[in-house]
Amino acid sequence: MKKWMIAVAVVGCVMAEVLAMNLSTDKISAETVETITESMQAIDSGYYTVGENQVHWEYDGETLRIFGVGEVDDKNFEDKFFKYADEAKTLVIGGGLTGIAEDAFGGSHYYYVETIILEEGIEYIDNYAFSCVNAKSFIMPDTVQEIGICVLQMSSRLQEVQLSKNLVDIGSSAFALTPWYMSLPRNEDGLTILDDILLNACQVSTDYVWGIAKGDVEIPDGIRMIADNAFQECGEMTSVTIPESVELIGNGTFRQCHSLESITIPQKVTKIESGTFMGCKSLKEINLPDSVQSIGNYAFNSCAITKMMLPENLTTIGGFAFEYCSNLKSVVYRAKVEHIGAYQFVNCTNLQSITILNPDCEIEEQAQYSSGEKLDYLNNVTVYGLPNSTAQAMAEKNGWKFEPLETVVQVSGDANGDGQLSVVDVVQVHKMLQTRKAPPKSCDMNKDNKVNVIDLALMKQKLFK
Repeated sequence: MKKWMIAVAVVGCVMAEVLAMNLSTDKISAETVETITESMQAIDSGYYTVGENQVHWEYDGETLRIFGVGEVDDKNFEDKFFKYADEAKTLVIGGGLTGIAEDAFGGSHYYYVETIILEEGIEYIDNYAFSCVNAKSFIMPDTVQEIGICVLQMSSRLQEVQLSKNLVDIGSSAFALTPWYMSLPRNEDGLTILDDILLNACQVSTDYVWGIAKGDVEIPDGIRMIADNAFQECGEMTSVTIPESVELIGNGTFRQCHSLESITIPQKVTKIESGTFMGCKSLKEINLPDSVQSIGNYAFNSCAITKMMLPENLTTIGGFAFEYCSNLKSVVYRAKVEHIGAYQFVNCTNLQSITILNPDCEIEEQAQYSSGEKLDYLNNVTVYGLPNSTAQAMAEKNGWKFEPLETVVQVSGDANGDGQLSVVDVVQVHKMLQTRKAPPKSCDMNKDNKVNVIDLALMKQKLFK
């Protein structure tokens, strides 16, 4: 009994030291976590196995530690460690586990937990994982890459958070409405930034979101990631400058930015997430780099774009991508596009031209029906593609006009993909070289596998000779 009391006292001292630290700036070391776990003297323990998940647990009267293989879920707690939910003050999760399942600790039973510590090896935290845990401190290792939506949004006591430095996704409202999140400072443009992550430019309540960023906004250099819905409802933001340091842009980032007219995405970005520009009704120009390989559902919903030449390295685009783009007249899917999601052009009433250059592209259903009748808003469209291609099959299936293209021959110096070399291409390459952006491979005039000022000179020579 005395040993158990001493062990609890040691853990209490260690935890007091942990809680005294500024967790948003000072890293909790692996040694500190190890001290906590090694100081435990369990009064109860057990395990369960579900499929490939093997979860072990031990409890010492104050700290509940969960470890094993796979992920922790919420379906097998009863009569196991769940019985200590009402009394545990510290929750330590890891020791071989790689993930925390959706709603795993979402029940209000964990109301008295003050500190959540995730150990090295945890890679993801799913939606609502700790949504009702009223913790004061939340500590995660740098192995965590993904945080789902509403992970810890209702903790009225949360004061300190230690985020992973290797995050690639932070879900919407992950920490919304917590004291920690609400107290984070904003810069002069209304941006909340933590380390290299732009968390938000808007404010959230229990039932409403309103934008704070207005006018011309400049995101500081050094930002690596823009979180989900960061600029949602910033209806008075007229322009935003994104630095080349940005690699990741979350779901719905610019959703409902009604006054935004043009935007340029930097070269390191490889994915446009779902709903990124949804509802940007004034957005006429979207400059996507050739580094983009995938585009999510509803990405350009309700934008004011009139034409879209999709990136050279794009391989897949989600469903409803151009829904309600009523000004859209033409779209070109380049040769590397392998999959086109369903119903790309819902209510694109002015669409005239769809060009699909990959003859084997997988194309989902595009024509819409109501009460068995095909809607006629695409009746005037012409589909361009190679003979005997999936583009031709789509056109014939839906009764749309099809125009066969000859085998696509890449024109040297054609930077904008319109099939010819012109002054426009020369100007585009000149600007790209000035801003250190990589021009298309078609502009490699001397075939040395790089595009530089020599190629620009050769383009001019060819054009004006």
